[in-house]
Amino acid sequence: MERRHPHRAGGASGGAGRVTAPLSPAPHPPANRLWWLPTLALMAVIWVLSSRADPIGIPLPHPLDWAAHFVSYAALGFCAARASGSWTLGWVLAAWFGAFDEVHQAFVPGREAGISDWWFDLLGAALGSRLTLGRVRALPKAERSQG
Repeated sequence: MERRHPHRAGGASGGAGRVTAPLSPAPHPPANRLWWLPTLALMAVIWVLSSRADPIGIPLPHPLDWAAHFVSYAALGFCAARASGSWTLGWVLAAWFGAFDEVHQAFVPGREAGISDWWFDLLGAALGSRLTLGRVRALPKAERSQG
């Protein structure tokens, strides 16, 4: 019976004998439980601010309110991805929270829920959570595995 080497094309005794590298999974940000603190704090701040009928400070004109959604959910996506150790899970958590927050705003007097606001939440969360991948690629390999 012929034994095959798992990383050689053509097996142990035949074929070209070239070495192929196994496929490595996409890098994930190292999970860090301390990142749950800023994640939950951002969620609380967003929830409290969206619960107010009258906004704190100067009301933002229409295009700037979308920028505020984008930036706040980029921060939330980044923190959630760092906390969970997965950019995908970080994005999903921020996206669902944005959806719940928009539904919540529909019941606050003087506020309205908007699908366009949620789109900017999604885009910001996607950018923020994906930024964790750039940080992971910049880390030395030993530090990546430590978390």
